[in-house]
Amino acid sequence: MKHLFSYAQWNWTTYINGVFNDTDVKIDAAKEKVIVVDMTYLQKLPQLLVLTPSSVIGEYNNLIAYV
Repeated sequence: MKHLFSYAQWNWTTYINGVFNDTDVKIDAAKEKVIVVDMTYLQKLPQLLVLTPSSVIGEYNNLIAYV
């Protein structure tokens, strides 16, 4: 997950492409729009993820994979 960061910015294009990687869904970043409901959360998320140990992020990812 650390490769998604660049100077505390979240690389949403890489993330979304990864989410849909094994599907038939194709995302065109130049045309698709994102609706942000909680801007404060999104602004603070990159710092939280940088400060969170990779093992914790990995465990969370494993957990949500089974939901």
